[in-house]
Amino acid sequence: MTERPPADETRPYGATPVPWPPPSPTVVEHAPYPPFPPTPTRSTADLVASIVLLVLGLLLGLVASAVAFLLQVVQIGCEAGGACAEGVQDGVAIALAGPWLVFLPLGAVAILLMARQRTSWWVSLLAVLGASAVWLYGAWLALDSATW
Repeated sequence: MTERPPADETRPYGATPVPWPPPSPTVVEHAPYPPFPPTPTRSTADLVASIVLLVLGLLLGLVASAVAFLLQVVQIGCEAGGACAEGVQDGVAIALAGPWLVFLPLGAVAILLMARQRTSWWVSLLAVLGASAVWLYGAWLALDSATW
């Protein structure tokens, strides 16, 4: 065992003594882990708005698909195989499938954002507006191609 060196009489009164034995320089103290980031708070209004918009989008999508089938009626006045019939068929196909091709991926993104407690109302709104715009384009194409 190492003995303590003799007391230093020149040390001022009340000074702290030097620890003996001195700490080993090979001992490294690790820094503590950083704290977890704070969990984001989700507002209730955002959650309600997102769910309402997604349900509204699903219902509008079902109605739009049913109306897209009715757009086939405008093909009655067209000649078989003519440009009129092809334009109506293209418009009906866009009005039938297009909204779902926009709404479903954006709806999935909105659900992922809700699960991660991020703001998601804007993605739900974008899904509804985008699907509506695609359906309107398909209906316009079908009605514009028809010869009355």
